[in-house]
Amino acid sequence: MMGKSTRAAVQQLRRHSTEIIWGSAIALALLGLALAWWLLEPPCPSEIEIATGSSDGQYHAVAEQYREILADNGITLTVRESAGSVDNAQLLRDADSNVQMAIMQAGAVKREPTASQIQSLAGLYLEPLWLFYRHESLPSEITTDQEPASVDKLDQLRGMSVAIGPAGSGTRALAEMLLKENNMAHEHDATITACDLGGKEAAAALVAGEIDAAFFVISPKALLVKQLLADPQIELMSFRRAHAYSNKHRYLTPVTLHEGLLDLEANLPERDVQLLAPTACLVARDDLHHALIPLLLEAAAQVHERGGYLESPGEFPSPHRVDFALAPDARRYFTRGPSVFYRYLPFRWAAWADRVKMMMLP
Repeated sequence: MMGKSTRAAVQQLRRHSTEIIWGSAIALALLGLALAWWLLEPPCPSEIEIATGSSDGQYHAVAEQYREILADNGITLTVRESAGSVDNAQLLRDADSNVQMAIMQAGAVKREPTASQIQSLAGLYLEPLWLFYRHESLPSEITTDQEPASVDKLDQLRGMSVAIGPAGSGTRALAEMLLKENNMAHEHDATITACDLGGKEAAAALVAGEIDAAFFVISPKALLVKQLLADPQIELMSFRRAHAYSNKHRYLTPVTLHEGLLDLEANLPERDVQLLAPTACLVARDDLHHALIPLLLEAAAQVHERGGYLESPGEFPSPHRVDFALAPDARRYFTRGPSVFYRYLPFRWAAWADRVKMMMLP
């Protein structure tokens, strides 16, 4: 028979069974949460690195604005100079580079299987392609006795020396693609003399008459653009077939640079000019911590939502006209806006609450 002490112990256990069960359950739940905290997903990093371009370029200037906004939220953004969009893609694919984000020109990099690790976060603004050329370099068959005719097709550049941008730049990638489509970029076809110059160096060579024409992908607010437009020996090409290029390559947008837009007093440009504009895009590795994406898109909105010479207010940042597939978290942001945590809590608390939610839902 069961002794009195044993019966007392059993009765005691029965009286406290609920407390024991709940206590064990809570202890197991806390242990599970503690394990999930470290195993489900790493914490949001406090430092990230972005690749841009040259230190005097627009991408670098934009990244510096992002850096200030992220610093206010406890995130250190390191801005890394590079040779341009093609170089940025290589840095993103290199796991040892520490680069997790980049600003890139849409269409500058072929979408190969190895590029699947790159994803788009947003289109940021339009960055036109400019083709400046010297009047005196035009072939005689497209000039008149009174004044040179305007170049409006790329095949009119045959026989000229043309700066197409340095290796690794988005300018070079776009220029080579367009020239190739006009049957002017074959390795053994000397229809043009291609030069590796870009930016200020290309502009200086063009003004000095050392080259006949030059491609640029640059903001319309850049001083270089106004200087070249003001030079009486240099003309800006208007892309007569801009819409045809855009229909073939959806990342290119036809834009009109209206007469006098850049300088009303000097009337620059002197006429409406049709340009092609790829989109400057914010891209990232597919392992970028998801909690950073709403913060980055909020920063992009602060910098770009007011628009510019070619963009309407509120048009950017945008999920459209990007090159690589849009990140799922970016798509959710553009569809629903930031989550309730990111709307009402400081970033660090919002990231913590979002992480707890991810652990609790399963």
